Amino acid sequence: MSSAVTGKGVPVRVPSRSVRSGVLRFVRMAVAFVVVAGSLGLATATATAQSGGGSICPTDGAEGYSDADHGSPTHRDDIACLKELGISEAGDTYRPGDDMTRSEMAAFMVNTYMALTDMEAQPEEHMFVDIEGDPNEDHIAAISPNGLNITKGTSETTYSPGEPVFRGQMALFLTRLYRAVMGSDAPMGDTPFTDLTESPTTEERNAIGQLYALGVTKGTTATTFSRGVNVTREQMASFVARLYRHIDALETPDAPTGVTAAISGDEGDSLDVSWEASD
Repeated sequence: MSSAVTGKGVPVRVPSRSVRSGVLRFVRMAVAFVVVAGSLGLATATATAQSGGGSICPTDGAEGYSDADHGSPTHRDDIACLKELGISEAGDTYRPGDDMTRSEMAAFMVNTYMALTDMEAQPEEHMFVDIEGDPNEDHIAAISPNGLNITKGTSETTYSPGEPVFRGQMALFLTRLYRAVMGSDAPMGDTPFTDLTESPTTEERNAIGQLYALGVTKGTTATTFSRGVNVTREQMASFVARLYRHIDALETPDAPTGVTAAISGDEGDSLDVSWEASD
């Protein structure tokens, strides 16, 4: 018995895990339908497909960290989400109140990229002379200019893995991650922040505006961003989780409509499936 699956297609922007899973579920449904229809001798049939659209950041059933409740309740679900997705470290503790280091940030960026694209991020040749022996050496090499191009380092030859991540640097990391995943820059937006004149580069000011437009940050007050303040690990969990949700929502199509499956062929041994793709 053979089957032919045809249709108008499902919109896919990048090869994400959620899109691939939805397509695989649809194909499996079609194959299962062929088997059942053939065994019952059906001539025609109609089926509807359900796919898991919408943004996700799973926490239900997640085995969280034992110290997650040591931090702010605001970030607790986002911390559990990152562990469930494999973005943060394995183990029993998260250290929510500690400053996020640049070494840890590299691992978060690589793991988030992989969670969103289902593709590996390989270490590449780099110019950093201060990362040898660092536990995240390969992750840093993967986000270097020859890799995902998420970092330029702290100088022409250094990455400074043990240094904390400032809020301004966080904006640069996340907007470059967005570009690496989506293939284009995040949309620009105006902010209410009055303290951005102290930002050292136009790129950083733009990155802060992009994160504000994406809903990733609201600032430290209604009018300040505080670019030079260190980011804690619990704050970074929420920044990364918000960006993950936003990108995942863009990548995941709504369920197709008008799904039909009809047995055809001289001996009724072929299945034609069609559907209307969501906008």
